[in-house]
Amino acid sequence: YSKDAIIAYKKAISLKPDNAEAYNNLGKAYNDQDEYDKTIEVYKKAISLKLDFADAYNNMGVTLHLQGKLDEAIWAYKKAISIKPNDGDFYYNLGITLKDQGNLGASVDAYKKTILLKPEYADAYYKLGIALYAQDKFDKATQAYKKAISLEPNNADTYNKIGGAYYKKGNIELSIVSFKKSILLNPNYAEAYNNMGVALKDQGKLEEALRAYKKSILLKPDDANSHNNIGVILQDLGKTDRAIDAYKKAIS
Repeated sequence: YSKDAIIAYKKAISLKPDNAEAYNNLGKAYNDQDEYDKTIEVYKKAISLKLDFADAYNNMGVTLHLQGKLDEAIWAYKKAISIKPNDGDFYYNLGITLKDQGNLGASVDAYKKTILLKPEYADAYYKLGIALYAQDKFDKATQAYKKAISLEPNNADTYNKIGGAYYKKGNIELSIVSFKKSILLNPNYAEAYNNMGVALKDQGKLEEALRAYKKSILLKPDDANSHNNIGVILQDLGKTDRAIDAYKKAIS
């Protein structure tokens, strides 16, 4: 939404002051302009005009989350769900906020509800995988990522994440295959190069790992993890002075 959209919605409201939809759209336009206080104000106005306006509650939840007001965002999403219980997007947004709040179990439940309502929603499986991974449930995370890949096979992020899950399960070879696939889909994916370097190091392939870390740094020069990982390998190779230089870059 542009500033022109804000002007247009304000005009619509001036012509019909009880237009809840116009207030809701104005809220979305303000949100896109990062004017969050105004956003909340107009969503509340929309709800005052239409008490069962589930979408306005959901949209208000999005803005509250952006403001870091997670408890209030959760309340808004739950209110939206109470009005419109079969909208998978509301549960999806709730799951994101619960995850950010650290309530992993409830986040997993919300994503599962999303998937029940929207079985083809690849990103819900992806987010479910992240929450399960955070619970150290690597087998279940892998299953969720696999489903996400089956629905959206060209997503580099999902291959990077499943690579991490395979690594945690001790399946180093599959993790490397996954990181390579991630890089194939996104050749500028610094994190995937770094992760592949970690796995290669575990296989004792230090030179290959070093190349992966260097590629990560080429793409993201300030990546402390990659600089530190290079330091570890150089130290293992007995190149102490160069290792110290790498460690200094990691902490600078």
